[in-house]
Amino acid sequence: MEIKLGKNQYLLSERQDITGYRYKIHIDQYCMYLGEACNYYEYKSKIYMIGYAVDVEKPYYTIEEMCDELDNKLAQGLIGPESTRNWNGRWIILALTEKGIAAWGDCCGLKQLFYDGGSGIFCIASQARYIAQLYGYVEDQIAVAYIKQA
Repeated sequence: MEIKLGKNQYLLSERQDITGYRYKIHIDQYCMYLGEACNYYEYKSKIYMIGYAVDVEKPYYTIEEMCDELDNKLAQGLIGPESTRNWNGRWIILALTEKGIAAWGDCCGLKQLFYDGGSGIFCIASQARYIAQLYGYVEDQIAVAYIKQA
């Protein structure tokens, strides 16, 4: 299945047969597909950051130091936006937990995160159209008219 990922775009899915990406990363039973110029950082095969971030309270911290603190918070059960409340930037965090994958983004939604688990296919993407393509939906006349107007 071809899904053409744009610049700085991403798609995480259980499907292994997707083409049209620059880089592919295996995360448990999932594959994360990255488009051209999409920044990506992996921390100990359990925290994945797409984009970039700065800790406003500790601007001298590296991404590794930020993820080390985040890992400690995850171990204490602090998962989600509260654990990254001092992070600024344009990013998405994917964290492996005992229950599966937790995902959240920057507080302003500068790096978009769409997700779906319907039809037995779990996916997270930077654009809703990648999820629609994953399910095999095609643009009808109404969608085409809306996209042209938007």
